[in-house]
Amino acid sequence: MTKLSFLFVASIILASSSCLASAGSVSDDPPRSTGDGNEGDLKTCLNPNDDGTCLNPEEASSQANLSSNDGSSMTNMCLDDRDDCEEKAARGECKTKPVYMLAHCKLSCNACPANLKFFDNEYGEPQEISGDNAADIEKLVQEADVYMTTKIRTKTMYHSVKDKCFNRDKLCSKWATEGECQKNHLWMQVNCAPACQTCEKLDHRIRCPVNERAPKAFEAGDIDEMFENIMTHPHYKQYKPVALSQPAEAQTGLVPIFKDPSEEGKNFPWVVALENFLTEEECDRLIYLGGIVGYKQSYEAEGVNFDGTYKAKASDSRNSFNAWCWEKQCYEDKITQQILAKIGNVTNVPEKNSEFFQILRYEEGGLYKLHSDYIPTDLHRAQGVRALTMLIYLNDAEYNSGGETYFPVMDLTIRPKKGAAILFPNVHSSNPDSQDRRTAHAAFTVKNGVKYAANLWIHQRDFKTPFFDRCN
Repeated sequence: MTKLSFLFVASIILASSSCLASAGSVSDDPPRSTGDGNEGDLKTCLNPNDDGTCLNPEEASSQANLSSNDGSSMTNMCLDDRDDCEEKAARGECKTKPVYMLAHCKLSCNACPANLKFFDNEYGEPQEISGDNAADIEKLVQEADVYMTTKIRTKTMYHSVKDKCFNRDKLCSKWATEGECQKNHLWMQVNCAPACQTCEKLDHRIRCPVNERAPKAFEAGDIDEMFENIMTHPHYKQYKPVALSQPAEAQTGLVPIFKDPSEEGKNFPWVVALENFLTEEECDRLIYLGGIVGYKQSYEAEGVNFDGTYKAKASDSRNSFNAWCWEKQCYEDKITQQILAKIGNVTNVPEKNSEFFQILRYEEGGLYKLHSDYIPTDLHRAQGVRALTMLIYLNDAEYNSGGETYFPVMDLTIRPKKGAAILFPNVHSSNPDSQDRRTAHAAFTVKNGVKYAANLWIHQRDFKTPFFDRCN
């Protein structure tokens, strides 16, 4: 990773509290600044007036060069107040310990208002030091410097995070002194890691460890057993299950539907249609909730961020809009919970293992090119891989209007029917952590009208706890 470098203003001087608005706390997000001014007005007073107001740098520079009546230079803002300042400056401490040196040795560091300098600082954004707790902030910055220098940058166990551990906001140290590292830890521990001394949390494996003892949804053979149960148990007849594809050795006593009789006996994966899964009311409600949450351009995961979370990018292979049903008004809706309970009853997998509904809207020209729902990197994450996909059609598609789901390995084309659901595995039943590439599928182009659908992906382990811990 390219080593990041930020500029640290060498003239940090303790300022009056009137120059900085106070910061509040918002859980899981950066603390917000409050006060009469805008957040953009926050600044450190380089040279405060006697009444606590701030001079701008030009005024400060001019006043620093004025002479007093007795002919002496007015350098009250540019003095050394320690006897060993010159010695420390000669050792390079103006750069290695800027907070201390610029508070006590401005003259030796050549950091007077008339000749301000900028020094490289490897720990992120310049930190605001002002307000009633300025001394506490200064002390915390010094402690963070020791932490970074003696621990993160020197010990091999921190090699994976040493080049990406930065304070990513100028108020990190101020917030840390106000207890935000504990109150708002999910955001602070990765965005203000030096101030919170939590650089190791930038390693996704440390912040979000995989509990190998956690029960998995499926062990070897369980997926075949689940599908056979769906196809044969009287309870599931209400959903009108149809095996559109199934393994040759499946013990259902039923004949799957094939386009070509010669395909019978081939080793195909399970693809089961539940033709009567949702009611009209349930379908209409999901479409409505998607509108409440807001349909946005669909994105896909590509690479990872500095903290190990997935990066999102506009999809090159997908032209659709989606609404994620993780907001309270959608996820906790009575109908949503009713549908989730129905899915849990069919799959016998705990609801916590499932992602949130992705409610989809495909307009004319909308499509999704051939893809697999399996994400390989999930194998080494707390939630495990996506074992199952349930795709639910929320409205009907007229003949020749497009929008069909296509499985090329089986040459299987499914036309959307309101209330019908398609259930298929993304993994092999014999090894439920390994990808089954045979269920790669596509959504054909919508030729006219609008197609609504909902996806639900079911993981091997608990998905929702890591989600709320910002681990996936």
